[in-house]
Amino acid sequence: MPLTKRQLRQWRDDGAVPAERPRVRFRLVPVFDRAQVDPLPDHPGGPAPLEPPHHLVDGDDLAHLLDAGGPIDQLCRELGVTLTIEPVARGAHGYYEPDRRRIVLADDLPANHQVKTAIHELAHALVRLEPDTTDRQLSYAEEELVAETVAFTVTGALGIDAGGYSVAYLASWSQGADLATVQHTAALIDRLARRIEEAVLVGEAKATDGTHKVVS
Repeated sequence: MPLTKRQLRQWRDDGAVPAERPRVRFRLVPVFDRAQVDPLPDHPGGPAPLEPPHHLVDGDDLAHLLDAGGPIDQLCRELGVTLTIEPVARGAHGYYEPDRRRIVLADDLPANHQVKTAIHELAHALVRLEPDTTDRQLSYAEEELVAETVAFTVTGALGIDAGGYSVAYLASWSQGADLATVQHTAALIDRLARRIEEAVLVGEAKATDGTHKVVS
């Protein structure tokens, strides 16, 4: 249940205190799973593989977060990571290069989706650059589940629903790691989400009230 623009505006009007910022909430909903049905015995070719549809996060409401000097750029600088937007091989939306400490975003995506991807890649960067000794070593697939859950949570806190993409992304990666990984790594996800939210939400609040100048 992503935050509404009204909730974010009220939080800013009340002083944008980090400890009092509203949080993304979750509620139980019914879902449909292929395990609930049996294949048709006479269907030629056997059951068809199911691939969940991926829908990009449309819009440009969050475009200012990617400005030079903006909240995401400042967090990258704090981590010693460079952020660039450039053509990316077809099918990829972005990536993080640990050796070069570089995050690359595809230049042909809607601004809101670029922000979601930047948060996803920042989660990858934080796992490596600010490790917690209590965190267990994650497999590649498990880290993808953690990073996308963080991206979905933080994007929701910014008032944008990324479920149309994130749910399908999580479902596809769950083939390599049980979705229970999200439950088992809840503390890690919360730590990463809070770290990014604090930088992005507070930075956005400063830009909104004029105490922080964003250089474009």
